[in-house]
Amino acid sequence: MSVSNNNCIAAGGLGGEDGMKTSLRPIEQQRAYEYVAEQIRRHIALRLFSPGTALPSERELVQIFGVGRPTVQLALRSLEAEGLITTKRGASGGTFVTIPVQEGIPTQDVAVRIFRKLDQIRELLLFRRILEPAVAGAAAEYRHDSDIEILTKIFNQIRTSRKEAKYMRFDTKFHIALAESTGSTSLVCAMEKIRIGLADVITLLPESDVWHDRINLEHKQILDAVKNNNREASVQAMSVHVEYSEQGIRSVLAAVQRTSFKNK
Repeated sequence: MSVSNNNCIAAGGLGGEDGMKTSLRPIEQQRAYEYVAEQIRRHIALRLFSPGTALPSERELVQIFGVGRPTVQLALRSLEAEGLITTKRGASGGTFVTIPVQEGIPTQDVAVRIFRKLDQIRELLLFRRILEPAVAGAAAEYRHDSDIEILTKIFNQIRTSRKEAKYMRFDTKFHIALAESTGSTSLVCAMEKIRIGLADVITLLPESDVWHDRINLEHKQILDAVKNNNREASVQAMSVHVEYSEQGIRSVLAAVQRTSFKNK
């Protein structure tokens, strides 16, 4: 899935006086339906709309985006053409996300996608190891009481989630909300990039009460440190969390690499 981000510019992208090639491009006016489609596409990539779940109704999307119904319909048609959603008619109908993961069971397509971007995932792991502890530290310094309320609510949703897709959705929300509490849109953008890039491999992490209990404890330690404005403890708690998560992710990558997807 290709997800653009018009707010981010790759490092070294600007050229100019030294004669290097510039990546500056003419501005393209984005149509309203493309903006709607991009927002939904990004939520799907982040697994904030879980596989197999229904999107809000057309009427709700009209209210959410403040656009006309034809605009929403055009956006949904473009997403359906990409294979990201499907529409079902009837009493139990609606518009549903069609990522190739069902009931938390990875399909071969997911493993193939992971294999094809192993180098990219390893690069993101390094990026995450550097960035996320710094984000937690900044959150401890700059967060407001309203941010703590949001983080606490999301933490409780994580803690009480039983289905893996729901657990992952709230886990992603927690990390993004932590970045939002810093007040930096650049850090939010970077956090989203990490979560999108690692989304597939995260779905293959072990699903067990022991795993969830460990993650829940780590989230609680991060939340407490941020709540107490303790920058050092926040950095340390997030560093532990990232290291433990990375161990699981690298195990998944090793398992994928041992499979026979090279000719796919």
